[in-house]
Amino acid sequence: MASAGHIIISVLGGLLLEFGTGGHATDTTHPRLRLSHKELWDLNRTSIFHSPFGFLDLHVMLLDEYQERLFVGGRDLMYSLNLDGVSEGYREIHWPSTVLQKEECMMKGKDESECANFVRVLHHYNRTHLLACGTGAFDPLCAFIRVGHQLEGHLFQLESHRFERGRGRCPFDPNSSFTSTLIGSELFSGLYSDYWGRDAAVFRSLGRMAHIRTEHDDERLLKEPKFVGSYMIPDNEDRDDNKVYFFFTEKALESENNAHTIYTRVGRVCANDVGGQRILVNKWSSFLKARLVCSVPGINGIDTHFDELEDIFLLHTRDNKNPVIFGLFNTTRKEIGLKLRPPRPLPEDGEPLEPILSCAAQDFSKSVFTISKKECRIAEPDSGIVLKVITIYNQETESMEEVILEELQVFKVPVPIISMEISSKRQQLYIGSESAVAQIRFHQCDMYGTACADCCLARDPYCAWDGISCSRYYPTGTHAKRRFRRQDVRHGNAAQQCFGQQFVGEVLDKTEERLAYGIEYNSTLLECTPRSLQAKVIWFVQKARETRKEEVKTDDRVVKMDLGLLFLRLHKMDAGTYFCQTVEHGFVHTVRKITLEVVEEERVEEMFNKDYEEEVAHKMPCPAHSSIPQGSKPWYKEFLQLIGYSNFQRVEEYCEKVWCTDKKRKKLKMSPSKWKYSTPQEKKLRAKSEHYRLPRHALDF
Repeated sequence: MASAGHIIISVLGGLLLEFGTGGHATDTTHPRLRLSHKELWDLNRTSIFHSPFGFLDLHVMLLDEYQERLFVGGRDLMYSLNLDGVSEGYREIHWPSTVLQKEECMMKGKDESECANFVRVLHHYNRTHLLACGTGAFDPLCAFIRVGHQLEGHLFQLESHRFERGRGRCPFDPNSSFTSTLIGSELFSGLYSDYWGRDAAVFRSLGRMAHIRTEHDDERLLKEPKFVGSYMIPDNEDRDDNKVYFFFTEKALESENNAHTIYTRVGRVCANDVGGQRILVNKWSSFLKARLVCSVPGINGIDTHFDELEDIFLLHTRDNKNPVIFGLFNTTRKEIGLKLRPPRPLPEDGEPLEPILSCAAQDFSKSVFTISKKECRIAEPDSGIVLKVITIYNQETESMEEVILEELQVFKVPVPIISMEISSKRQQLYIGSESAVAQIRFHQCDMYGTACADCCLARDPYCAWDGISCSRYYPTGTHAKRRFRRQDVRHGNAAQQCFGQQFVGEVLDKTEERLAYGIEYNSTLLECTPRSLQAKVIWFVQKARETRKEEVKTDDRVVKMDLGLLFLRLHKMDAGTYFCQTVEHGFVHTVRKITLEVVEEERVEEMFNKDYEEEVAHKMPCPAHSSIPQGSKPWYKEFLQLIGYSNFQRVEEYCEKVWCTDKKRKKLKMSPSKWKYSTPQEKKLRAKSEHYRLPRHALDF
């Protein structure tokens, strides 16, 4: 099985792009599969936790593999959720602000909705306790939560006798930017540490070492920063030399042209910094910062810079000194994901620095976040879409390429995603929004199909063909078992990987067949939507009395759309058998075969004269209705004779569905399997059709 590099779970939280009509893309900028919330639910791939109080106001989540719990902090509440099923077996702690705190908060001019205790800090303090801090109605407070050992039955208790002041550890404002990380017993945080949100600083507090911070009112250090993330990254094996990195954006003092220019920064402090002397007592002596430069080459050599960092994620590797860092950047027009090189050791002399991190994948924008050069716009801001992406090394370009495997609509009602946690042990993703927490499995191999080619084309590193089905791939095991696993994540070459396996449990080879009617000079749509959005769709047609197929040529009258092949004005010569083929990584599959018959408009108009319209409108009999006069035949049977259709029974069933009234239709005891509307679009179009004449679109059987 080919190595796939990293798999990335990403959020498309602020930008969805909408494209004009046209064929399916052949590149990997589109997700291969797009799954709605209902589809995830029907596949039993997701579970949702809602607070029994009807509100959550989630601000922070903490995954604990040792305790096998997911800890959640919201407004006046904390929850301990079951990793195996977030909707089952939860525990809660009610931690509200006091009445006095709320009254003082509102007296100082704050809104009642802000004067609650919003939990913003959750960290593992040791094996048996968590550190939790909340805004405390603009009076931050910290406490310890007892969770016990793994065998103690999932304790979840607030130790009220150990409350501590939270200033410098937790922001006053529940909506203020904030980041923190706990190293040993020392809490490193970047926040606004005053009631009015003016004193921005980087702090170290809580532990035995001296509490230190950046200097007050020094805009050269921090100028209205927005804190995004913080991590400890060692330079070497000496723990006393560990460094803590802070990622933030701020107003750039060095920018002369625009006083409001925003730059992304990365700051660094030595974890064991004891502070300076004289005026630098309890102040950092090791604080350094540099601009984080990321850009994409533009027209005429002018680079497009992405200076507004929205989120940051550190992916640990085997070498803890060289992690992979992913950043989500934003401009006023679009969002872009960029992968960053790990930081190199900083100079110790404090001289001006060149950028510590620079862009390693300059065209990441074309791979992870779909950016179109034409007709793109924000369709659903803050929709909370999650992307499952793999990164693959391209030997030809000597760079990493990103392939979007899935686009997932996590919540039924689109909402912004606040936090995500990954359980590698369980291969589960936990996603927090303001009102709920969702749990989603990384993979569901049987979803791809029952064929070897289905499994291989999916390119899912968690799934492989085992000779019988598409099942979970386990990298460990004996060589004898592993050699039968077929998968090619790097190339998705189904023809090579599935050689000799095509007809073992194969359903991909089956082609769906349909019959469609269209009226001459009217519009007709031949529907064909492949499941894979990365597949290219090609249409072929075989005319009557011809043995060879020809590729359908599109023009102003015949248009390829995402839904299928649209005839804006149907001609008699368009009659024939149409083949909808998909091509994906060289693998060709005929998805649907549609026989199109064209009815001449003159013959239809002759039949539907005024007398027929009156009969249909007022006296139309329903075949299953007892009022049909003996010896008479329904009017539509004449139409069937007119078009000379041999398969009378299926068309009769169709006519009963379309022309019989709802009341009479209920009396028909037809098997549901005999007729189905193939798509919601088809159902909607039929519903709008006039009850006395043939629908103007294709009638698919």
